[in-house]
Amino acid sequence: MSELTGSTTSHHSFTPKLSLGIPRQMSLPGVCRGALAHWRQLHAAMEELRHAPADVQNLPPEFFYRCQIGGADALRAALAIDPGYLQQATPPADLYARFTGLALRVYQSARVFSATLDNVPDLVAKLARGDAAMGADFVQQMLIGPTGLSRHACSLSDTAAAFATDLHAIVAYFGCDLAGAKAALQASVNSAAADDDKAGIEHAMGTHARMCSHPGQQADANARIAAARVTALAVISNMTAAVESLAGAWDATGAQIDAVAALPMAQLGSLEFLNHELHLAAASKEWGDFAGVIRQFVQPGCG
Repeated sequence: MSELTGSTTSHHSFTPKLSLGIPRQMSLPGVCRGALAHWRQLHAAMEELRHAPADVQNLPPEFFYRCQIGGADALRAALAIDPGYLQQATPPADLYARFTGLALRVYQSARVFSATLDNVPDLVAKLARGDAAMGADFVQQMLIGPTGLSRHACSLSDTAAAFATDLHAIVAYFGCDLAGAKAALQASVNSAAADDDKAGIEHAMGTHARMCSHPGQQADANARIAAARVTALAVISNMTAAVESLAGAWDATGAQIDAVAALPMAQLGSLEFLNHELHLAAASKEWGDFAGVIRQFVQPGCG
């Protein structure tokens, strides 16, 4: 996504609806929870794969240890030492903390959107008393100015897109995608359940968990490795899908903001238009409610 230059021309690739509320793509709470599901199974799977480096020969050695994958316990420990751990300019190295930090930024931006949109009508009314054009200019700067709402949306979309690129690179280290890993597992254990995405993933996790819980049994080493690979790829693929969803949702948000900013200045400075056409009060409440839901997700991960 390109940097904003103050122009009112949209830099997005599609035509958005005229609104400053939450776009339909923003279905984040469920996506966030799914991104961190089965994290303990990921740890177990990577421990298994660590003993078969030929199967994931391109993975960095440190990825086989929990410090690279992270988890809730590690994040709480890091935050106990440094409460600003997730707020640093450079994102955390481990996947769990990095995703939680991204979700925290979503929460913070949603709060900014809610507070900003809630205050716009009163500020425009005060500015318009002195100069009618001042109100419109204020609204446009609030939308696409150097610290405007579009900056928040663009930054979040770019951050999520970069994260998704890194996750795709991690998946590539495994030498196959999730479908390929499932096919290998099916060949190893002859599982009919592997024909179905959800059932196949659940079967792989169950297969690997059972094998790990009965170390005395002479389990097929190939099947055990295949199950571990599916488990690891399933968890990482879930996170990748969530991050890509975040990138698209914030890109859609930025597109909506750009479209509103491109309206005639007479409309942007009209309280009637702001209140009854853009429905700023309703939009503010949407973002506020959304921030509350995201906070419920972020807090358990952080403390």
